[in-house]
Amino acid sequence: MADLKENFKKWLIQQGTKSGTITSYLSRLQKISHKDWDNLTSNIIPFLVKYYELANKEYYLDCITILQALKYFNTISDNIYKNTNVTNESDVKLYLFDGKKDYFICDTDLKSLYDDVWLINRYLYESNDTLESKHTHNIDLAKLSILMLKVKENYRKDLKRISLHITYNNKGVQDKKTALTKYCNFLYATYKNANYNCKTNVALLEVQNKNPNKTIDGNYEVVQQISGQNPLQIKAINECKRLDINFTLTKKDLSQIFDLDKSTVNKLLEKAKFSNNHTTKYDKEDYLLAQNLVKHLIGKDTIFGFETELRTYYNDDNINKYLRKHHHYYNNSNLQFIDYAKETYKYWCNRKGALKILEIGKEAFYNHSYKFTRLDYTSYTTKYYIPELEIIKNFPKIKRVQNRKPINSNR
Repeated sequence: MADLKENFKKWLIQQGTKSGTITSYLSRLQKISHKDWDNLTSNIIPFLVKYYELANKEYYLDCITILQALKYFNTISDNIYKNTNVTNESDVKLYLFDGKKDYFICDTDLKSLYDDVWLINRYLYESNDTLESKHTHNIDLAKLSILMLKVKENYRKDLKRISLHITYNNKGVQDKKTALTKYCNFLYATYKNANYNCKTNVALLEVQNKNPNKTIDGNYEVVQQISGQNPLQIKAINECKRLDINFTLTKKDLSQIFDLDKSTVNKLLEKAKFSNNHTTKYDKEDYLLAQNLVKHLIGKDTIFGFETELRTYYNDDNINKYLRKHHHYYNNSNLQFIDYAKETYKYWCNRKGALKILEIGKEAFYNHSYKFTRLDYTSYTTKYYIPELEIIKNFPKIKRVQNRKPINSNR
């Protein structure tokens, strides 16, 4: 193994690495491996998973995202510690977070993190999931009970709205991660073993792409793409990893679903939102009540939000109804064929774009646009179907307007 260490040093020199940097890499690897390069080499991926994870710094979890996070921590724990000799330091701290202030729970470690979060999910959020404890937790239940009473006195709302704050001791982590990555790249160059390829290794990709910070958004799929004829329709996914009531959509998701910027989505929600009363117990009865409220209020353009201290979540059924209501399809093919099947938002434009295509002024546009296919998710961001406009601009009634009134260059 001494030869492997020496070959690593030679490889770094060939890569043009400076002498001081090489010394630094070797020193860090010596400390990580406790001078056991055999163990370092045979467990290079578990070591990397550990420091990739610690480099994520912190997580905020609420009652909706915690179950998804639990399954992630379960996988990470196995990838690091199952059948390996990777050391387990106490480098994690847990807090309750009420939206303004942290309340310290305990010190813990990556190996016990799954069990600690599992306990919080059962005890604070009263989850009835089917997951089981794996190792041992570091939370003192008696102290946690006292802490929850203290938080409740200050918070004065349902504790299930607060979040769990997880922080990692990040000191020196990035340097160790870099040294380990360099050594793994050396092993890949030496042995051509795909498992040493940091860019494609499944365990490392899990940390980078499926950690709790990366799975907050995007828990939906498009089941019907928007076209001139059909509204966009989406479906919640991964709901089994969250609440079983489909509140999986975030504000960032809505921005993509509506194809609107964050500021405009905020204005839309401010007008249409109907939030929970902050005392909900997050169970099925509350959801059924909320669903009935939505059915009653949908005529008033209601978007029902499910709030925690971290963010508000939205329901796919509710959003689909909103998408259908604000998609207005007018079949103008009776005058000339128009392809209404073109999909995605790239075939839609705002009023300014519509005026440019039609080559008419605002007044004339509004006199005729009531029969244009359009989206009016908000009254001030109406979009029009471009393939229809490209044909309509040649209709005789539009041609007459074009000939009668020149284009206003100040539009």
